[in-house]
Amino acid sequence: MAIMNHPVPEGARAPVGLPAGIESSSAVAILVVDDEPVSRAALALKLERRGYRVLQAGDGREGLTIARCEHPDVIISDWMMPEMDGIAFCDAVKADGALRVIYFILLTVHDQPEQIVEGFNHGADDFIGKTASTPEVIARVRAGLRARAMMRQLERTHQDLADSHELLVQKQEMMEMDLRSASRFVRSLLPKEGQLVPGVHLAWEYLPSLVLGGDLFGAVPWGDDCLGLYILDASGHGASAALRAASLVTFLRADALPQQVGPRETGKIMAALNHLFPLSEAGEYFTVWIGSLHLPTRELCFSTAGHSGSVLVRKDGRMDHLFQPALPVGFGSGTSYPAKRVTLQAGDRVILPSDGLYEVPSPNGERWGLTRFMQTVLDSCDRPLVQSIKEVIVQARCWQEHHRFADDAALVGLEFE
Repeated sequence: MAIMNHPVPEGARAPVGLPAGIESSSAVAILVVDDEPVSRAALALKLERRGYRVLQAGDGREGLTIARCEHPDVIISDWMMPEMDGIAFCDAVKADGALRVIYFILLTVHDQPEQIVEGFNHGADDFIGKTASTPEVIARVRAGLRARAMMRQLERTHQDLADSHELLVQKQEMMEMDLRSASRFVRSLLPKEGQLVPGVHLAWEYLPSLVLGGDLFGAVPWGDDCLGLYILDASGHGASAALRAASLVTFLRADALPQQVGPRETGKIMAALNHLFPLSEAGEYFTVWIGSLHLPTRELCFSTAGHSGSVLVRKDGRMDHLFQPALPVGFGSGTSYPAKRVTLQAGDRVILPSDGLYEVPSPNGERWGLTRFMQTVLDSCDRPLVQSIKEVIVQARCWQEHHRFADDAALVGLEFE
C-alpha cells in the first residue's frame, strides 16, 4: 500500500474565493480511489494543479485504510474496482461514525439514472463522469467542500446547543436545590402543631403556590405571660416574597421588638414593622394580622394591616370578625394601627386565613369570598380542630374544582380549653 502525494507544479493556481468555513486549498485533502493508474493519476493531477493535497488508492479496501488514517475532506471513487468496489467502499465509509461526514463522489462511465439512484441509496453525495472536464471536476469538489463546511458548522452549532442545554440543566438543578433548601428554612419558621402552652392547641395547613411562598405564620412566647400570634402575606410569589416574609418574621419570633414597645401593644408593634419595612420601589408590601394573648386572663389584643379574614368562633357557634381597618405594612410611616381586645373562653377558636385561601376563583372567575369562607368555618366547627382546618381547605379546593392554588394559601386554627 502506498500513499501518493504529488507536489504542486510550480505556477499552479489555487482555488480562489473559497466560501467561509472552508480551509485553504493546501489544507484540503482529497482521496482519489481508482484501480486504473492512468485515470487515477490524471484526476489527481487536475486536483493538485488547483493546490489540493491528493491521496491515492487502487481499490476500496486500500482507500478505506487510508481514509481511516488521513480523514480526507472529499473522496472521489471509481465505481467498478476489484476487492471492494465503489458502492461497497461508500457503504463502509458512511457506516463509520468517524468517516460518515466525508463528502463522497462516485465516478461513473455513463450518466445512467439507475446507477445514480443506486449510488444515492448507498450514501453517495454526488457523481462525476469519468470524462468530465477539469472545471466541472473542480466545481463539484468545491460544492462538496461547501457541503462539508456547512455540516461542520451544523455539528458545531449542535454541540454548542447541547453544551448550552447541559449548562442550563445544571443551573436549573442548582436553583432547584437552592429553592428546596430555602423552602426547608422557611418551613423551619413555622410552629409545631399540637399544644402550644397548657390549654392552647394549634393546627394549620400551609400551601405555597410554588416551592416557596410569601405566607408565614407563627405562635411564639412574648415574655413570661404572653403568646404572640401572627399571620402575614408578602406581596408577590416565590423566593422574593418568601425571603421578605422571613425577614419580617424575625422581628416577631424574637421578643425584642414586642418587649421594647410592650407585648400587649399590638398596634405599636405593627407601627414599628411599618417603619422598618417601607414600601419598596417595586411596590412590595405586607398584609399582617398580629395578636397577643395574655395567658393569665386569656385576653387577646389584636391589630390588622390590610388583613381581613381572621375570625373568632365562640363555643356556642357565634362568630366575631377579628378585623380593624388599616393600610398594609409599608404604606406610609405615619399610618396608625388601632388595637382591639376580646376575652377568650373555653371551647373558643381563633381562625387565621391568608387572603390566598378565601380569594380562590371558581372556573368562571367568581371568588370564594369571605362570606363562604366564614360559613364553611362555622359548618365545620363541631369537628376536632385538625379536621375542621382540613375541611375548610377541601371546600376551597372544591370551589376551584381542585385546581392548584394560584396564590399562596395558609390556614391557622387555635383552640382554647
